Amino acid sequence: MASIVLVAFGPSPSSRNVLDLASQLARSRACSLVACSVRNSGRIDRVNQEQLDANARYANSLGAEVVLADDTRVTEGILRVAKERHVRTIVIGRTTLRWNTPFSESVTRNIVRRATDTEVIVAPLLGPNPVTFHPMRPVLVRSGGSRTVRRAFLVGGILAGAIGVGALVNQLASGDANTIMTLLVGVLFASAVGGRRAGLIASILSVAAFNFVFTEPRFTLVVYDSSYLITFPVMLIVAFITSELTSRLNASADLARAGQKRAETLYRNSEQLLSARGIEQICDVVRTNLRQVLPYSVTLGLTGEEPVPDSNGVQVEVGTEGNVLGWIQISSDGESIGVATMALINALAAQLAIALDRERLSRAEEQSRITAERESIRANLLSSVSHDLRTPLSSIAGAASTLRDVPEIPESHRQLVANIEEDAMWLAEMVNNILSLTRLNDTQLAIRPQAEVIDDIIWEAVGRVSKRGHAQRFDVRLPDQIVVVNVDIPLIEQCLVNVFANAVDFSAPERGAIVVEVSCVHDGWLSISVTDHGPGMPQDALDRAFELFFTQKSSNDSRRGLGVGLTVARTIVRLHDGEIGLENVEPHGLRVTLSLPASLATVTDGREP
Repeated sequence: MASIVLVAFGPSPSSRNVLDLASQLARSRACSLVACSVRNSGRIDRVNQEQLDANARYANSLGAEVVLADDTRVTEGILRVAKERHVRTIVIGRTTLRWNTPFSESVTRNIVRRATDTEVIVAPLLGPNPVTFHPMRPVLVRSGGSRTVRRAFLVGGILAGAIGVGALVNQLASGDANTIMTLLVGVLFASAVGGRRAGLIASILSVAAFNFVFTEPRFTLVVYDSSYLITFPVMLIVAFITSELTSRLNASADLARAGQKRAETLYRNSEQLLSARGIEQICDVVRTNLRQVLPYSVTLGLTGEEPVPDSNGVQVEVGTEGNVLGWIQISSDGESIGVATMALINALAAQLAIALDRERLSRAEEQSRITAERESIRANLLSSVSHDLRTPLSSIAGAASTLRDVPEIPESHRQLVANIEEDAMWLAEMVNNILSLTRLNDTQLAIRPQAEVIDDIIWEAVGRVSKRGHAQRFDVRLPDQIVVVNVDIPLIEQCLVNVFANAVDFSAPERGAIVVEVSCVHDGWLSISVTDHGPGMPQDALDRAFELFFTQKSSNDSRRGLGVGLTVARTIVRLHDGEIGLENVEPHGLRVTLSLPASLATVTDGREP
């Protein structure tokens, strides 16, 4: 597993320094870089949100993977991401808080204290040298910080209102309990509106205000009654607890609402994509859902469509496993798009990619089904037509053979009758090949092996080809040993007939006989080679010779075949777990080699003289 450097960043401008340090560290260690930002409250002003988005884009430019974690506490979110990614090095900037109390420990201090098995590198706000805390050596970092003026005014206004209401309540019903409850309500409102820090400020000020305004002597911080020495600490503790619980509840509610909205959008989009059919409908679903959550113009395109250049927009690729299927372009008119929004856009883009890929696979499957049905229909049609042609072709060949032997037929007509007989036999052979091909393509076909001497099979095939009336001679070269093969005899004969007929069609008789040579079993194969003396075949024809219905003009025959003879031969050989190949020979000619497994042959030494 590759090492990972995790860097935490926020909306502070100094986060860029932290990102730079982490990037340099990751490059020096050849590690992956993950930039993490934790959203612990949905209440962030526009300026900080824009700065956070700018920092996220800067992290992307450094090659970091930006992770946006949702958690009520920043420390918990960072440590959770570190644990999920098996991080051993964390880079974080120095964070500060105003007070050192059990409720206000800084993020940096907390991470250093808790990440005892992780190297923590703290990047200072000033100065070039970071501080490194190694695993198993926890060191606490001192805290310090600055006052938030805006929150101070907000807390002051809420507290002033609470004091005014408390004074009115004190006039209507005197008693410290009612006044204290009124001030605690003010603390509650300050925490709900301003967050954790505002609640802590309101807690302290509420106790001071109660002492200053409602206890004797008034408008001083002097206490005459010693019982207030217990009331003040208890009131402060209650205010702290109220503030902390309220701020956590408020942050959790904001995160829950944001997460619910994202989940609803993704669920709605996923549900609609499941029922969408066709690429256009799929794109319309995602486009509609994007427009509902984005106040910008959204454009979707597929691979091959070029998007309109937009320097003020954002473009997201849509694809799966490196296969780009399209793109999403969002025209934001220069307005920055938040990290959370980009995460939602990327999630919708991922769902779109899955839907497009599913549609592509569905179309491919449908096309395969249509192709299979088309092949089945064609095979059935060929089989039916071939069966219907066999009887009349046999009748034509028989009648022509009879007429050719009648003495009364003139010599000029006798040649026509011979041509009719030859063409009928050629067509009958083609019909047999087509029937054989449709039968061989049946997946349930099983060969029926029988023992037979290879000599008899070859001479039978030669005799069947010679009956066609060609003048081509055959030179059959058999081994000295007797070779008995255990094969489906009719199928192997049909295979050899097709190969011999192909050699006859492409041979020149004046150049010599067709050589048929049987090689004894060697290297695990029994070979039968057929070499003609024709012009051979070009390389592209050699590569396609066994394709169904591929034909080439023969050299000595005006007829063109249907391109099924060699296809049938290869199918028969492969049914016997063998192979068949073609090669040109020098100076001219073509060699067809049939190789059958040695397990199908038995060799006996010696022949009868």
